[in-house]
Amino acid sequence: MGRVLLVEDSVECRILVQNALEGYAELVVAADLKGAEQLVSQQKFDLLIVDVDLPDGDGFGFCARLLAEKGAARPRLLFLSGKGALADKLTGFSVGADDYLVKPLDALELRARVQAHLRHAQDSAALAQTLCAGNLRLELGTHRVFVGEGPGAQELELTRAEFKLLTHLLRKEGQVFTREQLKNIGSGKTHVTDRTVDAHLCRLRKKLSSCTHTVEPVYGLGYRLVPREAPREVRDSVPAIDKKYLQELEGLNARGGADLICQLASYFLEAGPAEVRSILAALEASDGERLRREAHAWKSTCLNMGASRMAEVCRELEEGAEGFSLEAARALRERLEREHESVRRELREIVRARGGGTALK
Repeated sequence: MGRVLLVEDSVECRILVQNALEGYAELVVAADLKGAEQLVSQQKFDLLIVDVDLPDGDGFGFCARLLAEKGAARPRLLFLSGKGALADKLTGFSVGADDYLVKPLDALELRARVQAHLRHAQDSAALAQTLCAGNLRLELGTHRVFVGEGPGAQELELTRAEFKLLTHLLRKEGQVFTREQLKNIGSGKTHVTDRTVDAHLCRLRKKLSSCTHTVEPVYGLGYRLVPREAPREVRDSVPAIDKKYLQELEGLNARGGADLICQLASYFLEAGPAEVRSILAALEASDGERLRREAHAWKSTCLNMGASRMAEVCRELEEGAEGFSLEAARALRERLEREHESVRRELREIVRARGGGTALK
């Protein structure tokens, strides 16, 4: 039941409004602007019904100031007035009114209009308490999460930690959050390890297997919520080869010895096509155990080479196999092939620049 503030000095009018709204709204009454101002500062209302001519001032001016202060959180506003001229109505709407009724009032019309405004206020409040991305809907007020559209939407069973993590990621879709940033969000405890965060997000990704969005690990950085088939410019924000990792490998090169970066690149370029074919074959055969094994092995190779984006794809394939979500894993086929080509292209350039021509096949 919505809350309504009636600002009216006429006793007869107050009685009419009270009778019309009894059982339909929670009505609070103020006889003047001073009383109304005090009530509005202390309580929250869904609708204001304000008389234009009041003993201590002008209802138009009072509401104009109030709506300016409230901003987007403003209640809906219905003016009551004995003045029915077009100029008076236009003045009311110009200061922010949602409705304007001319006295004498009809009880049934007043009730119908108030019910319509309260429905609008409730719908707006519900919308403000809902976060959406694709076919994912999270309701803050009820702590419920749904995947799908309309009556057929599936409700997900999330733990408290998973709900809090998803809420944080959903509020800023696409933004990367480090494990350190996510630690206290998920558990609320002081001492939480990176493994705990990873475990929460791993389970959350599996529960979102039928969703248009997923929690994506960003190698060396953290996690973000993105569409499963994100536009290329979003995924390409992380380079195919992590140059910082190559700099670390550079420091391991022994003076006068073999070029470690060229050695790793050569292995990747030579073994890559066969490894990718093996992963694709496991996908085609719907062999979850083989897919998990092959994706895990190639993920490790990608991480050693600094191929961060391809490692992410392998990680998703591995988890899809563990959760027997082979249909979701097949959707990653094109990404796997595309990332493989991107990595090979960058590695050829790196090796060429270092003078390692033997790895340019």
